[in-house]
Amino acid sequence: MIATWGELRTRDELKHVFFIPCDSHGLQLLMQDLLSLPTIVSVFKRAASIVSYFNTAHLQLAKLRALQQRFYKKELSLLAVVSTRWGTQYRMLMSVKRSEQALRAYFTTHTDLGEAGRELATVANYHKFWGQLNELLVLIEPLDEAIRMSESGGANLMKVVCRWMSLRAHIQQCQEGSSLGKDLAEFIPHDLTPRIDRQLTDLHWAAFYLDPKNHSSKTPITKRDQVIRTIQKYCVSPDNIDASAEAIDEFFTFRGRQGSFFKSVCWDFIDNPIRFWRMQVSTP
Repeated sequence: MIATWGELRTRDELKHVFFIPCDSHGLQLLMQDLLSLPTIVSVFKRAASIVSYFNTAHLQLAKLRALQQRFYKKELSLLAVVSTRWGTQYRMLMSVKRSEQALRAYFTTHTDLGEAGRELATVANYHKFWGQLNELLVLIEPLDEAIRMSESGGANLMKVVCRWMSLRAHIQQCQEGSSLGKDLAEFIPHDLTPRIDRQLTDLHWAAFYLDPKNHSSKTPITKRDQVIRTIQKYCVSPDNIDASAEAIDEFFTFRGRQGSFFKSVCWDFIDNPIRFWRMQVSTP
């Protein structure tokens, strides 16, 4: 996908078009990256095997549901992963976690399990599996939430950078004291950082720094250059050869809250970027 729009944006007739990677797709690719890590893929496959075992055996499922009624006073579904539906990986893992007590009881009290059932009984009665499942859920819950947020009607370009930076900070934090830590320590520099660099374009960084809430955020030289490139590309006018230079000056005036931005009424709308910029444009 990125290669396709990378090719399209080089065409003269499309230079005025914003080409932006699909954030939801990028986040789902990040989910797939994480679920392919050695320790994580082992936990994920074991959980998926439990779901598959019950969803393909009606008698065993009925027995499990009886245990769910005893422990939870209701039946809980075991949700399978649907490859074409984003976010189903997290919901599958959570459905196994919600039925932990009933699953443990099932594999402890029933002896007519068959070969597949006996293998899963070893998993279900293995404390390390449930501990790693908890760690995995903690790891990917914010990512699942980010996917849903990226698909909401309130999503916009200004939120993308913050979303990815928050996820990176969360993944870094999940390294500490976790059985997943070794995999994550290798994943962050070799996979996560390159994916973020591919996902966040110059336009994303320009949108981030044009968000009034971020006006005082530090601007590293590399990010500043990305913003300047964006302004130079899009802030052009056939009637004003200095349009991009003037726009760059305005950008840094805004960042420093100087000039026309010094005591402008637009700052009363810092939480509403559209109203903020409309107010600034309309202020004499």
